[in-house]
Amino acid sequence: MGLPQEVRQTFNALLNSGNVRYQVWPDAAAGAGVVNIAGAPENVAWVWSQTATSQVIIAAATIPNPCWLLGIQVLTCSWAAATTYGDIQICSGGIGAETWLAILPIAATVTAAMAMPNPIWLPFPIRLAGQPALGARIRNNTGAIATGVVIKAITASAVGT
Repeated sequence: MGLPQEVRQTFNALLNSGNVRYQVWPDAAAGAGVVNIAGAPENVAWVWSQTATSQVIIAAATIPNPCWLLGIQVLTCSWAAATTYGDIQICSGGIGAETWLAILPIAATVTAAMAMPNPIWLPFPIRLAGQPALGARIRNNTGAIATGVVIKAITASAVGT
C-alpha cells in the first residue's frame, strides 16, 4: 500500500469520526483470561509466561482489515496477594510466533477479583493489517500461578476506506 492510501486510512480511522467503528474483542463474550501458567518460568516474579502459553484474545480472520489497536479493558483482576503489580503484553499473530505490540502496566491492591474502572488506552493506535489473531501474556511481582486478568481488546476500524 502506498503512502497516500496509508495517510487516508489513518485520517479516516483517527479523525473522521463518521467513518470510525469501535469494537471490543472477544465480541459477545465475557473476556479473555490471561493468567500465569503453572511451571517454570511462569511462577517466578517478573518473568513473562512462555510464548507457547500465551492466551488468545481473538482468533485470526475475525477483526476487520485494517484496524487499529487502541487499548484494553481489564474486566477482572485476581491476584494471589494484596498489592500485586503486573504487566500485560499484547501481541498479534499465531501463538508461539507472536509479534509483541505493547506492554501495559496493571496494579491491584486487593486479593479479591476486581474490575479496573477505566480502559487502558495506548498513547497512539497500533495498525493491525491482515486480520491477525490477538493474544496476551502476563507477568507480576509475586510470580503466583493461576492468577491474572480477564481482558477485552479495544480496536477501531474505518468504514468505507
